[in-house]
Amino acid sequence: MPETRKAAKPQETSEETTQTAEKAESVVNQAATAFGETLREAGRTVVDGAIAMQDRNAHFAQTIIEQGFKQVEEQTVALHKLYSAVASQSEARRAAFRDLGREAAAASFSLLMLPARRSRRVFESARETVRETVRESARPSDSAEA
Repeated sequence: MPETRKAAKPQETSEETTQTAEKAESVVNQAATAFGETLREAGRTVVDGAIAMQDRNAHFAQTIIEQGFKQVEEQTVALHKLYSAVASQSEARRAAFRDLGREAAAASFSLLMLPARRSRRVFESARETVRETVRESARPSDSAEA
C-alpha cells in the first residue's frame, strides 16, 4: 500500500518546481508592475489636480487684485469729482458771501449817507428858493412900472 500512495501522487521534479516558482514570481512582478503603474497614474492625477487647483487659485487671486485696483481707481475718480464739487461749492459760497458783504457795505454806506444827502437836498432846495426870491426881488416889479 505504501507504493500506491506514491503512484497516486506524482512527484514534482525540481524543474517543475523552478517553473512554478518562476511563474509565481512573474505573476508577482506583473502585479507589482500593475500596482506601480496604478500608483504612478494616481500620483499623476493628484499632481495634475494640484496644478489645476493652483492655476485656478492664481487666476482667482489675480482677478481679485485686478478688481481691487479697478475699485480703487473708480473710488479715486469719484473722490476727485466729490472734492471738485465741494471745492467749487466752497468757492461759490465764498463769492456769494463776498458779494453779500459788498452789498451790505454799500447799503450801510448808503444808509449812513442818507441824512447827509437829505440835508444837502434840503439845503440845495433852500438855496434855490433863496436865489429865486433874490432874483424876483432884484427884478423891477411889474406893478411899479405900471
